[in-house]
Amino acid sequence: MQTKKPFIRVAIVGGLVSLLGVGAEASVISYTGQTYTQNFDSLPTTQLDVNDANAVTITNPVTGTPTKYTFASGTNKVFDFANAIDSSGTTAGSTGGLGLRTTMSGWYGGAATAIKFGAGSGNIGAAGINSYGQFISGSFSANRALGMVTSASGGAFYIGAAFVNDTGNDITSFDLSFTGEMWRQGKTSPTSALRCGYTVDNSNSLTLITAATSGSYTEVESFTFPAVSSTVSVNGTDPANQVVVDLTSQNLATAWQPGKLLWLTWQLTNVSGNNHGLAIDNLTFVAPEPATGSLLVFGAMAMLTRRRRQL
Repeated sequence: MQTKKPFIRVAIVGGLVSLLGVGAEASVISYTGQTYTQNFDSLPTTQLDVNDANAVTITNPVTGTPTKYTFASGTNKVFDFANAIDSSGTTAGSTGGLGLRTTMSGWYGGAATAIKFGAGSGNIGAAGINSYGQFISGSFSANRALGMVTSASGGAFYIGAAFVNDTGNDITSFDLSFTGEMWRQGKTSPTSALRCGYTVDNSNSLTLITAATSGSYTEVESFTFPAVSSTVSVNGTDPANQVVVDLTSQNLATAWQPGKLLWLTWQLTNVSGNNHGLAIDNLTFVAPEPATGSLLVFGAMAMLTRRRRQL
């Protein structure tokens, strides 16, 4: 079984590259039974160093406060946080990225319309995927959260992580916890909700966009916050603007097979009016492997031996 794993890895990466339509290698998170954590603190604050080989080459930047980065145009786009954008990032079917290879491999962003990525403190009103953090004493905090804000023209936005099962066994449940944060408080009622779900992709054929929009994903949690009379930026690190999501022993509708993909997705769809800017932070994921038949037999034999000794 172990000798087949490199082949499976190549097959997975190749399939993702084909579906995402990019020339760069698509990234996944190798899950071997470890507890995976992500605090998103490697996300950019107000700018990226274009001289860094691991950073994005900014195409059509929108400068100002906060800085915005515009990626591929067109519908149903997706970008890989680990990849760096190049000149092909502006063509249909291609993606950009932020060059976060060592810290956010396996994370993706998507949009029903053109992808836009920004960094700020909740003061971004335009639809897009955002790196949120406080603005303190003239500079942005390094404590970041990954979120989104939508609009009628911007449509829905998505973020997600692609895990590949490298344990060698079927996985039937997972534990997931994260902090939901509000950074921009909208005045629309009902307010937009951030929905969390998953897709077990044993065919390795889905991208983040198709998984989130086709109805093939299973929703496990959603949250929102009250609306206000006038849209304002708020501090997402304030517990009053947070909700802790803690999912324990979340059963999978379909077993997650070895060498196959599990997508965790968050999506924010537009409601009429001024929407919330909602984010996630301090994420922890672990997927316990079910006990194998041999382990159960071994356990039963050990119990029987123990009882005989007691007699």
